[in-house]
Amino acid sequence: MQAFLMGGVFGNGAVIGNAMFEIMPNVAGKVSAQFGANSQSDNLTATADYHGKDFNVTVKVGNNECGASYLQSISEKLAVGAELGYMNKALESYVSASARYTSGKRILGVQLASYGAVTGWYTMKASEKLNLCADFQMNTKNFDAVASAGYEYKLRMAQIKGQVNSLGRVAMSSTEQINPICSVTLAAEVDYSQGDYKFGFGFGFGG
Repeated sequence: MQAFLMGGVFGNGAVIGNAMFEIMPNVAGKVSAQFGANSQSDNLTATADYHGKDFNVTVKVGNNECGASYLQSISEKLAVGAELGYMNKALESYVSASARYTSGKRILGVQLASYGAVTGWYTMKASEKLNLCADFQMNTKNFDAVASAGYEYKLRMAQIKGQVNSLGRVAMSSTEQINPICSVTLAAEVDYSQGDYKFGFGFGFGG
């Protein structure tokens, strides 16, 4: 079994942690935790993934949300899926449908949820080192929407990520691989609309 552990601390006191496990070649698990000064944002989630020959099943259990999803490939390029979930704080269940189209180095996806959310995303492998992505989310009940764009640049021993969205939020992180089992991450996020600034660091261990 392979495992990867990562944790980080931000200047506002928030603490995050992730543990990922490859239990078997087609079974993976993940535990994510986030704790801060505001208990309303605390989150603990456990996820299990099963990858079949042409399908994927995911089960998620957490204090904020529980659910299960299924994704089925119906051709070499097209996959469709469905999700059933329950939002614990809102005491509301939901269903969603999704589709994903893959063409070479490009992936286009869309998801429609019963609570009114519409999400679309696009990713492209621009080169061996550079990945680009964009997504759009809209609530059809009040027409609130947000768009974002991001990038991932891979160096020989480091990885740089950045993202900006239409709400005025800019985020960037840099992860450097110190040795085969240890990495260090520096992260920063600026929310211009709220005048909020976050800076943090983290360590990752895996083998």
